[in-house]
Amino acid sequence: MRSFGKLMYEMVLGVAHDLKEYAELMRGFRPMAHVGRGISGSFTWQIARAGEFRYGCLIAGNFEAGTVGSIRAAAR
Repeated sequence: MRSFGKLMYEMVLGVAHDLKEYAELMRGFRPMAHVGRGISGSFTWQIARAGEFRYGCLIAGNFEAGTVGSIRAAAR
């Protein structure tokens, strides 16, 4: 992930319902960690079951503005 400009971002993985619920909860909290300006990083997530998973930035306002996406995993 990479951060451009002055906004902070985070990436959270989960199912759609859980991300929406967590985004609402996080509106009242300051971010615990973030990707700094011009810094990049990577991660690996092993998907153990088939289904559609969502990812998004749950820092207040970013989720609602559309900083989200999805991953569809097929059964092995």
